[in-house]
Amino acid sequence: MLILGDLDRWRARGHTPPKITGFHFAGIAELNAALLARLRPDVILSGLVQETFDVLDVAANLRALNFPGRYRAVSDALPNPGLIVLEVRKIAPKLDFAILSLDLG
Repeated sequence: MLILGDLDRWRARGHTPPKITGFHFAGIAELNAALLARLRPDVILSGLVQETFDVLDVAANLRALNFPGRYRAVSDALPNPGLIVLEVRKIAPKLDFAILSLDLG
């Protein structure tokens, strides 16, 4: 699994990505064909909106890279997540995309 985040900002705050077998953490700028070829992730995970990118940026990159796997965005509960899914499908119609809601209520 590849997890995309604002790693530069996270590191600037004194944090380091955890080392978990089967998980790789990367920034959006690292998302390229070489990384995908090396990791061959089945799933790419990111927050819906980060400080430096959002789900539409990731979807566009994955479309350009012909990513064949699944992309999932994590978000708090949304009033209409289907609208975001439709926007992603406009950008990357073949991408297997869904939003994972963290609705704890």
